[in-house]
Amino acid sequence: MRNYESIKQTCKNSSKIASTVIDEFMLYYAADKDKLHQIILGQVKKYKEITQNIGQETTNKLIAQYIAHKVFKETGLIKKYLNHSAVKNLIPAEYAFLEAQAKMAWKYRFSVITGNPAPDFYEMYDVFREEEFLLYSPGTTLTFETQNPILWFNLTAFNGDCWATFGPITGYNGFNEDDIFFFATELNPDIASAEELIEELEKNPIPFSMLLSGANLPRVNSSQAGEEILLHQAIDYLDALNTESLKDRFKIAWNKEVYQLNLSELSEAPHCAVAYYDESQKLLMRTSLTAHGFDALSKALQHLHIENLADVVVSLPMKTCAEEILNKTIDLIPYEHLFSKDTTSQDKQQMDEINGFLQILLPYANAGEEPDLQTLAQNANLPYQTAQDLWRIVSKHKKR
Repeated sequence: MRNYESIKQTCKNSSKIASTVIDEFMLYYAADKDKLHQIILGQVKKYKEITQNIGQETTNKLIAQYIAHKVFKETGLIKKYLNHSAVKNLIPAEYAFLEAQAKMAWKYRFSVITGNPAPDFYEMYDVFREEEFLLYSPGTTLTFETQNPILWFNLTAFNGDCWATFGPITGYNGFNEDDIFFFATELNPDIASAEELIEELEKNPIPFSMLLSGANLPRVNSSQAGEEILLHQAIDYLDALNTESLKDRFKIAWNKEVYQLNLSELSEAPHCAVAYYDESQKLLMRTSLTAHGFDALSKALQHLHIENLADVVVSLPMKTCAEEILNKTIDLIPYEHLFSKDTTSQDKQQMDEINGFLQILLPYANAGEEPDLQTLAQNANLPYQTAQDLWRIVSKHKKR
């Protein structure tokens, strides 16, 4: 059985020496020796609008975190620094601490909490490395005073007994593992596995840390459907599609070599279960804003021998956040404009309206103030019931 008091003392001793040798020496040494501060500042400037949103103080902490990662990661600079005279002249305890850190690489992790065996201790599961680890983090405990995260993003370091965090602790109220994978593939389309995501994260952590800007966004549920609103998309390739056999279940339209297949009972909001078949590309795309809609759509097409699995599952807040960070429009349903009177379809309008209203509500929730929902809903052209549902979600997360 673990002696958590003993481990806690190890953590405190490690933190004390780290504050001296890392915070007061190594970060400045690395920044000067390898011009890391200038290099990282240049990379961070790409996200000017995001850093303005999260504030200069937090941005400075992220920069320090990036520098520490450059030093202590798997192929970090610490290995060469240990041979530098300025480092060798440190007191023996400090030098020994750096030697120990060089042997156990620091890791950026996306993790979930699986247990809380003692105060400030958390049993964690790294969702992409698929490994368990013990974390000592009073900062995580403090985070629970104002948030109720479902996923965590930390830079972690090993002290001999357990792991600890370095730099900002990010808890996401609304983003999950699928959301992070979606973001990674939008950042680098070549990513196709958890291993490749980790490789990108270790090589290029800055965009991932910018997801801090959406940390407080909650999951979005539909009061009408009674389930979460998530964009599902899947692509399959078929040599041909017999639309005549689908007329009993689908409302079918055609435009510019593309068929639109509206699942009769679930094609309207909030499910928006719709498929498209591109004759020229021989491509079938299934889309829905709910798991129920996607499942029903897939079953209605099961005679085509396609898997009832989505290639993409992403929350609406993550899609919006990814567009802001990566400074691009992400169009996951490129065919719908062919069948819309306006360039913006009903479901995309709904997504934009919900995301926009969440941004309006969050400052009230953060300040502990009660908004005038009636007026805000009218100004946003949103049904009052929807506004109430969204406020209930936001305020519930803030009160936990």
